[in-house]
Amino acid sequence: MTTTFLSPPAPLKATVSGSFQRYMDQVRDAVYELTDLGILVQSPTDPRVVAQVEEFIFVASDHLRAIPLVQGLHLAAITRSDFLWLVDPEGYVGLSAALEIGYAAANSVPVFSLYAPQDQTLRHFVTVVAKMSDVPPLLRTRPLSDPPQFT
Repeated sequence: MTTTFLSPPAPLKATVSGSFQRYMDQVRDAVYELTDLGILVQSPTDPRVVAQVEEFIFVASDHLRAIPLVQGLHLAAITRSDFLWLVDPEGYVGLSAALEIGYAAANSVPVFSLYAPQDQTLRHFVTVVAKMSDVPPLLRTRPLSDPPQFT
């Protein structure tokens, strides 16, 4: 008799987006909550604020202090993620977070949040959940589909 063992599913990966300027405490809390849920946070991995240039906030996991490089690495993290978690209390989405939502959509990365964005267009790209722990079951049971076509 042969015993077959199924390997456990790979941990989910997520990136956190939101207005660091307005909601850094909530961004930090989201990173820690995702980690507590066993989800591997791709960016920001260490959300402690270490520097600021005008309105752009650098966190401890931003090893270089070049805005285009940091933003590019954050976008690359989105493509490695199973989902993007959006921190948008009161539905506020800043310009950088809007860019990241669009980037996630263009790369077939689902976006989840506790709140619907105020912007009507962005609402079409964000799935609102009651709590963060609702996301893993949704991802594990969703049917595989073709990526959306933007033409």
